Amino acid sequence: MLKQLLAPQLVVIYFLALSAIYVHFRGRERLRIARQLGDHSTFLAPYNVLMYAGSAVPNEPVVPVDRFPELAKLRDNWETIRDGAVKLFDEGFIRAAAKNNDWGFYSFFKCRRRACRRAQQGVRLALRDPFGTARSTTRSNIP
Repeated sequence: MLKQLLAPQLVVIYFLALSAIYVHFRGRERLRIARQLGDHSTFLAPYNVLMYAGSAVPNEPVVPVDRFPELAKLRDNWETIRDGAVKLFDEGFIRAAAKNNDWGFYSFFKCRRRACRRAQQGVRLALRDPFGTARSTTRSNIP
């Protein structure tokens, strides 16, 4: 009987169920059980639990910015990034989706090459990796 309960297939199901329960009760705000079962967080719960366990970032709702020194360059240059975004908005490249088909600001990323080149300072800052080496923003890499 114990051997059947510890079968590899059931261990995977146990891990999925325990992970889903942990993710469900992790914060203060919770979905209804019926909605939680159909939510993507239930199916991604095992991955999320592994990421929580291996993360060096504290388990807090708001993490202090000091924990991420690589964001200092973005904080120091927010006006440049804002100016590029305002210019794109004023020229009509950032707009609401014409149809209800805009997932995650997809229409912004469909911008033409010339629109992206207008905000090149902000793009350069946003594409920098934590080590400070900029990725190439050549014509072929800009959408």
